[in-house]
Amino acid sequence: MAGKIAKKNYRRVGLLIETSHEFGRELLRGIRRYDQESHAHWGFFLLPGGMSQDMGSIKSLDCDGMIARLYGQTRLKLASIVEASGCPLIMVDPDRGLMNKEEKIWTNPVLTTHTDSIVGMVYTHLYESGCRHFAYVHSKVQTVWSERRDKVFTRIVKANGFACDIYRSIRKRKENAFEDDISRLGEWISRLPEGTGLFAAMDERGQNVLEACNEFGVRVPEDLLVIGIDNDPLLCDLCEPTLSSVAMNVEHAGFEAAELLHNIMEGKVSGKDVVINVEPTHIFRRESTANFFHQNPIVAKAKRYMLMHYSDSAMQMNDVVAHCGVSRRMMEAHFARSVGRTPLRFLTDIRMERAVALLIEQNYAVSEIGKMCGFSTANYFTKAFRHNLGFSPLNYLENMQK
Repeated sequence: MAGKIAKKNYRRVGLLIETSHEFGRELLRGIRRYDQESHAHWGFFLLPGGMSQDMGSIKSLDCDGMIARLYGQTRLKLASIVEASGCPLIMVDPDRGLMNKEEKIWTNPVLTTHTDSIVGMVYTHLYESGCRHFAYVHSKVQTVWSERRDKVFTRIVKANGFACDIYRSIRKRKENAFEDDISRLGEWISRLPEGTGLFAAMDERGQNVLEACNEFGVRVPEDLLVIGIDNDPLLCDLCEPTLSSVAMNVEHAGFEAAELLHNIMEGKVSGKDVVINVEPTHIFRRESTANFFHQNPIVAKAKRYMLMHYSDSAMQMNDVVAHCGVSRRMMEAHFARSVGRTPLRFLTDIRMERAVALLIEQNYAVSEIGKMCGFSTANYFTKAFRHNLGFSPLNYLENMQK
């Protein structure tokens, strides 16, 4: 039949990756992109859903290769199935603490988030926003990556001489677990000191934090700053206020994992002990961290106003001055002493930061990004981008992808 793929070139790849979170979806996009660009002609067996696997379905898998999140105790059963079949496996964020070093699965390639880089970026963002007290909220149920983020965040916070409060997972699921969790979480948040920077283990958890804040009258970002991880655009923008989040190169890591699996299946490499790190790329600042504690009150007020209105091309410095209720000369003097930048420079930096973030996500045309960042025309945006960053927007993106 015309167009039919020869059997010897056809590979059946099992994907045990959650589709309910942005991380899993981005990983799958990268895997699919590799299949398309390499003309690998893979057939995918996808087990979608949450972060667990249906063991009945796994037992029936007949795959040439597999990329799987080894979640909880299913790891033990999955390991025996994979080892018995001899199927090449790339593990997604496995809990190596549960593994016996004698097991063959121990040496399989791993795709994992680079916890130190991610958490370090979160701490810097919150600290530079004026936070001097910190808090961490775990994922709803225990996960290895949530535990790792807790340990690294606590270590960094304490090493810098500050305190960190921890809200832990619910170990046992109950009928009213969601309502109970929001109530318990809200009570805990309401006891945090004003000016706390709160780090949620993932965007979904950040959404829960903001819901709890709204229920208990904790104002974000006036009283508390909140940041998540994964930068799920839909989820973050649905939050009230919108949720700041760490973006990562998950799609690129998925592409790398697929390329490695292909080479293992072809017998070109063993893949033994290979680690593919998912790195943070930037923080997408939204309303939940649009404040600056412990700073000159005039500067903090001006910064927040610019963060909330940077996308308005009609905004002028006179608008910022009027909002702060001081003269332009006085505001510039306060900025010079507190920030070492002019208010206009700060606004330009915000717009460039957001433009870079939108470019990396590759969801919008350059002209759209310019408008979203407060530039009236695409030509004006391109000139400003080149003047500030040394490249045109498209050339900058090409250099980032190298």
